[in-house]
Amino acid sequence: MARFLSCLVMVLLVLHGAVLSSSDNSAESLDTCNRGDWRSINGRLIHVSVGRAGVWGVTIDKRIWYRSGSYENETYTGDTWVPINCCWEQVDVGRDVVWAVPTNIGKTYYRQGITANTPYGLKWVPVVGSMTHVSVSQKGHVWGVSSNKNVYHRLGASVCSSMGAEWRRIGSGLVQISVGSGGVWGVTPGGYVYYREDTFGDHDSDAGGSHWSQISGRLLKYISSSDMIYGVNSVDEIVYRQGVSSFTPKGAGWQVVPGSLKQVESLSHVVWGIDAQLMVFVKETDDPI
Repeated sequence: MARFLSCLVMVLLVLHGAVLSSSDNSAESLDTCNRGDWRSINGRLIHVSVGRAGVWGVTIDKRIWYRSGSYENETYTGDTWVPINCCWEQVDVGRDVVWAVPTNIGKTYYRQGITANTPYGLKWVPVVGSMTHVSVSQKGHVWGVSSNKNVYHRLGASVCSSMGAEWRRIGSGLVQISVGSGGVWGVTPGGYVYYREDTFGDHDSDAGGSHWSQISGRLLKYISSSDMIYGVNSVDEIVYRQGVSSFTPKGAGWQVVPGSLKQVESLSHVVWGIDAQLMVFVKETDDPI
């Protein structure tokens, strides 16, 4: 009997860490601990994304959650997690649209019907084309990478047409990609970082860029392109790309940011991330470091 109770306690502890609690999600419970400028948010995630459509995340049980109160208010950390559905590997947030990769690879999906009245959307719309990682900018431009590491650009995707017309292959060799106002950035299986020339600014024309340029200085496992370029390496060290501008879109160098995260995303000087224990952290600052 004692052994049974011990096993039951262990199972309950695992479930508590794996799934976001629907209770005790009040604004008063947001600050569970602080690590310097990083503030923890209740819940455990394996992936987080922030955009004008709010903050969305994926739990270890592959369920997508939306952070209530964060729609078109990305500088506000929200007040409760709202469950959407299962089963998903990764999610990326744009303006009035969310793209996602399902656990059963075969198609990619976007969330239709995201508005101020329905910030969590109405339904998932399938898109032909299997991606293992997908990224959408705040202008609705979409890039993805497939299981064989091919890189794809979704032609015609915009805030006016979430689905777009078709996928166009633009190179290969990446396992993760990010598109935003900082341009298109990606990471190879070996951690090498690449930037797609002529994509800085996320132009309305949604140009596919001219060629890939390797960015030296750091090996990363994840990168985020927005008004700031952040990344994390294999030991969960956080870095920020200094000097990125329209004149120097590739930046001037990497700067270490205090903290430890395994995944990071940013928008409007608000940075969200997940640590090795799947805890969720946020940092609000005008100073990237």
